[in-house]
Amino acid sequence: MKKALIFFLLFMAFGAQAQVIPIGFMKNSGVLPTLSSTIVSKFGLTTATIKGTISAAGGGILASGICYSSTIQIPTITDNTTSDGTSSGIFISALAGLSQNTIYYVRAYATNSSGTSYGTVVSFSTYGTVVTKTGKTWLDRNLGASRIAQSTTDASSYGDYFEWGRPADGHEKMQISGTSADFTSVKSATSVPSDSKYIKSTDGSNDWLATPDNTLWSGANPTNNPCPTGFRLPTEGEYLAEAAMFTVQNVSGSFETNYGLRLPLSGVSKSSINSPSQWQIAPGNFGQYLTQTAYTTYAGKPNGAVTYFGVTSSSAWTDRNYTKIHGQSVRCIQN
Repeated sequence: MKKALIFFLLFMAFGAQAQVIPIGFMKNSGVLPTLSSTIVSKFGLTTATIKGTISAAGGGILASGICYSSTIQIPTITDNTTSDGTSSGIFISALAGLSQNTIYYVRAYATNSSGTSYGTVVSFSTYGTVVTKTGKTWLDRNLGASRIAQSTTDASSYGDYFEWGRPADGHEKMQISGTSADFTSVKSATSVPSDSKYIKSTDGSNDWLATPDNTLWSGANPTNNPCPTGFRLPTEGEYLAEAAMFTVQNVSGSFETNYGLRLPLSGVSKSSINSPSQWQIAPGNFGQYLTQTAYTTYAGKPNGAVTYFGVTSSSAWTDRNYTKIHGQSVRCIQN
């Protein structure tokens, strides 16, 4: 009888207050989201496109996006943020209203009921502009470069390596960070390839596109323009006009005091798929800068030839002995 009375008193004191909560309805799982990457896929003078990846939600995502700052090196959601949905997986964020020639620190964030998690901090510098002796306005650095060239062999100023005519779809970065899986010999059926693989055809056409199109980078508003809004690829004549202003006809001419163009010796990439150590040709020895012009055939030159402006320590010139599937530098000029 005493045991029954004790059990009854304990039940009244504690058991009657308890509530059974099904696991599926618990408000807080205690697991934060997991973010696997933050990638700056494109940036301009005042804009940037950032890709974030939420690899594990840890519960329902309440908010996600990018936090960024030009003064705080480890930004949080108390700084500038974007709002990019409540789904896990990959999200794309557009930053606008940035300042020119400014370093920004960015990272992805995701919030659930347990709190906020962050991705790795990455940084980039928006482009600026320079006005040269010809009176033309150019970007202050190569597309994809993290800074203005500090010297002719400044690797941080080399930037990306584009196949002629392709948009800035990620292929241009493969010469630096890619693996063998990031390259293919299968040509694209469309002018906007379905992925970012670097296309190095083996059929002798030296073209990444199944049906050649030599207009993709031509004119003031080209179809696949990789340059920021209001900018485009230069013509051969525009490069030659700049070279005519050089005091010396070599790479040093573009680095003259108050000139501003600063074309580093960024090298090129090969037109064939080799081991990673062989993808680039002679960075630090010469630089080749793509123009608007490409050909399916050109007398005395390889199929798929492109017109480029080249610089070395001893000369400056234009030629057509490299092709659409060589990765070369891009410097943009204002319309």
